[in-house]
Amino acid sequence: MSFLNTTKHYIRDLFKYPRYNEHSVDYAAYWQSRGVVRLNAFQRARALFLCGVIGQSSSVLDVGCGTGAMLAFLKEHGKTGELRGVDIAESALEAARRNGIDVIKGNIADPDALPAIDMHDYVTFFEVLEHMPHAEKLLEWGMAHARKAVVFSVPNTGFFAHRLRLLLGRFPLQWRAHPSEHVRFWTLRDMRWWLDAIGYQHAQVIGYVGVPVLYKLWPSLFAAGLMVVVPKNTDHAY
Repeated sequence: MSFLNTTKHYIRDLFKYPRYNEHSVDYAAYWQSRGVVRLNAFQRARALFLCGVIGQSSSVLDVGCGTGAMLAFLKEHGKTGELRGVDIAESALEAARRNGIDVIKGNIADPDALPAIDMHDYVTFFEVLEHMPHAEKLLEWGMAHARKAVVFSVPNTGFFAHRLRLLLGRFPLQWRAHPSEHVRFWTLRDMRWWLDAIGYQHAQVIGYVGVPVLYKLWPSLFAAGLMVVVPKNTDHAY
């Protein structure tokens, strides 16, 4: 999408709301309704980023894997290590199995209740932590199960479109069916503060997707999403 078309898209959404579902989101029904899932622009950007981080034979545990499309992407791009997903929705897990992904059923909202899982080189949480009231606890669980690093992404609440919505008296729009979908919010500066406050001073925070070109030059304002790499051991570059 060109610079002009992308900017028009974001500005048009300043005045819109999704169709409101009066009930909170049924996660299982959500995956059943989506049918065949292909990577959108954000998901593809995350998968490509991960491809550049992990080694050829690295093992990956994708927490909140959905249909396993991201892990399938890694396989298609020649990653030969063990690829495993965790999710709670059986409909999503069935789709992941059809994608050839080894999956484990577990409620990631309660890390203490997750089944025993072996360590992997990398643990990923893509668009997961913003749904968790206690994101710190899940991130800590991920660090305990990662040999090299945890990689995760969240929306950037400091994105220019969200700032303009606030200026117009509307809250940043980060939900599709019900406003309760996201319970945690970070700007780029907030993310760096938060990671430092909970003891991950060596994490790398990168803006991705958003307004072409500008999101690389000024990620705090023009990147729609934040990608974070938290190394397990600062002696190596994940």
